[in-house]
Amino acid sequence: MKFKKKYSYPLELVHDMIKGKWVAPIMWRLHDGGAASLTELEKNIEGVSQKVLIQNLKDLVDCEIIDKKHCKGSPNRMEYSLTMIRGAPILEAMRIMKRIGQENFGETERPLETVRDLIKGKWKTVILWHLRKGPASLSSLEKSFQSITQKVLMEQLKDLVDNELVAKKTFPGYPLRVEYSLTPDRGAPLLEAMRIMQRVGLQAFKDSGQEDTVINMEPH
Repeated sequence: MKFKKKYSYPLELVHDMIKGKWVAPIMWRLHDGGAASLTELEKNIEGVSQKVLIQNLKDLVDCEIIDKKHCKGSPNRMEYSLTMIRGAPILEAMRIMKRIGQENFGETERPLETVRDLIKGKWKTVILWHLRKGPASLSSLEKSFQSITQKVLMEQLKDLVDNELVAKKTFPGYPLRVEYSLTPDRGAPLLEAMRIMQRVGLQAFKDSGQEDTVINMEPH
């Protein structure tokens, strides 16, 4: 696959693969109902126009999340299905995010999208992934990431704290010391999904011959 922009982090790449309103409904339909034609998908996914559906399918095929091929016995009919190498594991990661959304944001009608949007952007998934190792100070986080300013890092941490994915603990004394860690009910459970996303992202870099551009090569 060819990346639409320059990426340095596998998690950022995979998050961009699954963003958008219609990606999840398309993938759920292909999982629950099996391979489907454009017409079948259009009928089964309420509210999507054919133009938008075609564009989303093209993007998912380009990312190798779904496969497009001629239907057996009907060469003029094209069918779409989830790929095992990327589609199936990414769907599992999405299932985990949906469960976290249902357990923690019961009032929302779109639990998967709620959680997915909480970690959008370049840095939030990277910060959460780093905190899997344990609590970290602002200065240690800043040293761990390339090209991030302290201002941007603090803004990202504030968002994560406000959304209860990360906990902030202040220690008394001078100089003032602050530590950040994953919360047990929202942040830590996300690691299961992020491990899948990290693994898929790393493989995507390798398959594209761009592994030398990856900053975080840790799979676990």
